[in-house]
Amino acid sequence: MKAAVVLLSGGLDSMVCAAIARERGYSVVALTVDYNQRHRVELDAARSIAALLADRHIVLPLDLRAFGGSALTSDVAVPKDGAGEGIPVTYVPARNTIFLSLALGLAEANRARDIFIGVNALDYSGYPDCRPEFIREFERVANLATKAGVEGEGFTIHAPLQHLSKAEIAREAARLGLDAALSHSCYDPLPDGRHCGRCDACRLRAKGFVEAGLADPTAYAPLGPKMGEREEPRSGEGSPSPRASPPGGGRGRRYAVKECFLTLQGEGVQSGSRAVFLRFAGCNLWSGREADRAGAQCSFCDTDFVGTDGEGGGKFSGAEALAEHVEALWGQGREERLVVITGGEPMLQLDAALVDALHVRGFRIAMESNGTLPAAEGLDWICISPKAGTDVVQRWGNELKLVWPQEGIDPTSLEEWVFDHFLVQPMDCADREAAVEAAVRLAMERPKWRLSLQAHKVVGLA
Repeated sequence: MKAAVVLLSGGLDSMVCAAIARERGYSVVALTVDYNQRHRVELDAARSIAALLADRHIVLPLDLRAFGGSALTSDVAVPKDGAGEGIPVTYVPARNTIFLSLALGLAEANRARDIFIGVNALDYSGYPDCRPEFIREFERVANLATKAGVEGEGFTIHAPLQHLSKAEIAREAARLGLDAALSHSCYDPLPDGRHCGRCDACRLRAKGFVEAGLADPTAYAPLGPKMGEREEPRSGEGSPSPRASPPGGGRGRRYAVKECFLTLQGEGVQSGSRAVFLRFAGCNLWSGREADRAGAQCSFCDTDFVGTDGEGGGKFSGAEALAEHVEALWGQGREERLVVITGGEPMLQLDAALVDALHVRGFRIAMESNGTLPAAEGLDWICISPKAGTDVVQRWGNELKLVWPQEGIDPTSLEEWVFDHFLVQPMDCADREAAVEAAVRLAMERPKWRLSLQAHKVVGLA
């Protein structure tokens, strides 16, 4: 299978673009550029999308705030009163030129000759680097300025959405079976990740769903897009509505599961309990590739969360399908049903629809997260395992599990968080003996902490 590099921002256009690349038979290498943009929630959206559509995902840091020159990379306000004349302040200087150059380098290094980018017709007037002539000329430069190009192995820049309207892109997402709620378009999102509903990106997104005659799954701010400022749905068609569930929720979404099997819970307060263990694919702190470990925010992870090829893993179309899979693994009897959901980072995918579907089947739901995303509502057990250098927003729950030792974490500061149990677990590393000694010492010196061991590894369970 030929590989293609797909520029994946986390927006709807790039999501559809990646799905089209897969439909055309390419193995998708997704490239997301973390340019320190104002709307950083799109990076989490990109990770969720990549877990479903990409064979490999690279998140490349490149801080364009050092350049500035845009409302997306400076403190300039994002306009909320509709598109004005000329090039808008949300234009990031030479962004697509920079991003395509990075994609070109990645493609050449990996012997890929196809690059996909989700530019489209609605951006022509505002953004000069979204025009057909720009794409055409960049392809010419790509074949002039690379070893592969001059040796006759030419590159092709694919812009499959180039001549589509936002409504046509929304219809493409529906045709491809995509959950549009996974994507994020807003230039100025709320702290909880909801779309502001008033910036140009929100207005175009909402208008596209209306004109396509499709329900809009987007989570908007309470005031939402001003309905009087866009076309109303035609008779019989649904109008966009706010959503209270986390971004990416919804009963029509697809879930990417690395593995799912019946076992005994191996660690923490509920260690030894019979449980269905469900590991979601994807993480927001590490790509899962060894080549990326050194630069990852979490560099000591001992789990494989890449892909959907593990025991009982796969891609599930909707909460009901995944909940039925979990129930089938449990078998007969509804007594003491427990499902333990982890990752990667489970909150990239776990949503209210799945919580409801599992509760209907009598399951208590335990979830372990790194805490950088808010926990879904309705969970029965929340375990947070903080990682040094990350911004933990979920600071309350049932169980705080500190993998120890970790340089950059002060256990005393964690004691201010609101948890029922504080556990310290030796890091599974090359110097295991030293890690155990450090964890024991912490528990002895600070009685609030209890020593927790990975019992499943001791007895040989998965």
